[in-house]
Amino acid sequence: GLFWTIPVSFIATLTKVESLKKLVPFLRVMAEKFSLFDDVLALVSPIALIVLTNVLFYILLFYSKLEGHIGKNALYASLLSKLTFFMIVQVFFVSAIAGS
Repeated sequence: GLFWTIPVSFIATLTKVESLKKLVPFLRVMAEKFSLFDDVLALVSPIALIVLTNVLFYILLFYSKLEGHIGKNALYASLLSKLTFFMIVQVFFVSAIAGS
């Protein structure tokens, strides 16, 4: 579970537009030229978290298949329990800690 902490923490730090502008100075110039650019930058972090969550689905599905579940219902039940654990522990707590 620790391997997932690093990308989620990194994405959680991108929720602040100002920190993203400090990281990539070119973005500050773009924000000065285009007034709506800050709004677009604010959408980057949630979209990246959605992409990471979708990737997590396939990773955990692979691990659930390796466990040897025969039925499709058992496979998806195992997947759901893994996803629930990761959502509660990694995304919620890590995002809350990194965002503060």
